Amino acid sequence: LGRDDSSMLRLSHYATTLCMIKEAPLLGVGIGNYKYHYLDAQKTMKESFPYGKNLPWTYTYWAHNEYLQFAAEFGIPALLALVVLAFVWFRNIRNALKSGNMTPPELVWGVSVVFVFLVASLFERPFHQIEVCLWFPLACAIINTHIGKKEHSPMKCVFGLAAMVVILIAGLGVYVDGAFGQHALRRAYDATDMADTYAYLEKAKAPLLTRDESLILKNALDIAFFSKTNNRRGLDAS
Repeated sequence: LGRDDSSMLRLSHYATTLCMIKEAPLLGVGIGNYKYHYLDAQKTMKESFPYGKNLPWTYTYWAHNEYLQFAAEFGIPALLALVVLAFVWFRNIRNALKSGNMTPPELVWGVSVVFVFLVASLFERPFHQIEVCLWFPLACAIINTHIGKKEHSPMKCVFGLAAMVVILIAGLGVYVDGAFGQHALRRAYDATDMADTYAYLEKAKAPLLTRDESLILKNALDIAFFSKTNNRRGLDAS
C-alpha cells in the first residue's frame, strides 16, 4: 500500500463500506443510516479485510463513492435494479440520438451533465451536495423531452400514469411517516426526563426512516445508564 494520506483514507472508506454491504446485502442498513453503522463496519474491516490493519481509522458520513453508498443503504438488489433502469434509459437516449439528422444542443448538454455526474460518483458524493445535484434532474428532464416523443396507446398512457400515482403516494407516505419519526427524535433529544426520552424513541422506532437511529440512541442510553448504575454501586460498596 502507498503512503499517500488521501489514497489511504479513500481505501479505508471503500473497504469499510464493502464490509457494511456484506453485513446487510439484501436490504441495506437503511437510507441515511450509513453514518450510524460506519464505526461498527470499520471495526469489522480492521479485523477481517486484507491489509485492514494497515488502513487508518476514519469516520465519515459518506463513502465518497455513490454506488457503494447506495448499495450499503438500500442493498445490492436495489443497486442492480437501478443499473437495469439506467441501461433502459441510456438505450432510449441512444435511439433518440440516432433518430434525427441533427442533434439538439440541449440534448448534448444534458447527456454530458449526466455523464459527468456518473463518473464523479465513482470518487465523490455529487448526489449529497444540494448545490451540485440540482443540475442532475434538470439535465434528465431535458433529455426526457427528446426521448419521450414516441406515440403511445391510450392504455399504456393510463397504466403509466397510474403507476406514477401509486409511486408518488407511496413515496409521500414514507416521507410523512419519516417526518413524524424525525419529530419524535427531536423531542427525544430535547426531553429532560429520561422516561420521556424513551417514550419518544419508542415512537421514532415505528417509521422506517428513523427506526435504526432510534434503536442506536436507545442502546447508547441503555449502555450509559448501565455504566452509571455500576459505577454508583461500586462507590456505595467502597
